[in-house]
Amino acid sequence: MLKVKNSKAYMIGHTVHDIEMVKNAKINTFAVIWGYNAKEELKQTSADYIINDPGELVKILRGV
Repeated sequence: MLKVKNSKAYMIGHTVHDIEMVKNAKINTFAVIWGYNAKEELKQTSADYIINDPGELVKILRGV
């Protein structure tokens, strides 16, 4: 088991349910728009980031 604090962890999700579940665990979230839920639905969640394409995700992770 990894010993990483929730505040230092990141999860990539593509559904509203993914984002809500992980935010309840106090984990940082990336909502990707190329999955199940549309961008407009994901914007209504508390995702830390809404990701439009994989390159955007890479850029953000490099800065973390």
